[in-house]
Amino acid sequence: MSHPLDRPVWSSLTGRQAHLAIARGGALRMDPRFGLFAAVAEETPESLAALGVLVREHGNSGLVELSPPPPIPRTAVVSSALCWQMAAKVVIPLKPVDFEIVALADADAPEMLALATLTKPGPFFSRTHELGEFVGVK
Repeated sequence: MSHPLDRPVWSSLTGRQAHLAIARGGALRMDPRFGLFAAVAEETPESLAALGVLVREHGNSGLVELSPPPPIPRTAVVSSALCWQMAAKVVIPLKPVDFEIVALADADAPEMLALATLTKPGPFFSRTHELGEFVGVK
């Protein structure tokens, strides 16, 4: 069996974030309020067709796989990028800083979305902040 990080979107949408998955056949897509990621169980014609339907129903989707996917029926690639996956082997304690790092909460969501929209660090949507713990500097 492969490592979960070999297929991070599939692993997420069939694991701890399964409640956010929209399913169609052998394809899954994250609820668009949280993100744009999608994946297929296997690259079969049926799963790829199901993914095409999800894209048409729910908007642009992002795939994160070890290799580029085959063509998805009735869709077009609008952009592609190399995605570097980094995993820490050791967690290094934070050095002292002269500012406060705070845990962000639902009340911070509008500011988080505004900053992400301004700086474009990657896909960030109205409920992305609910995917995990976020910290910030205020």
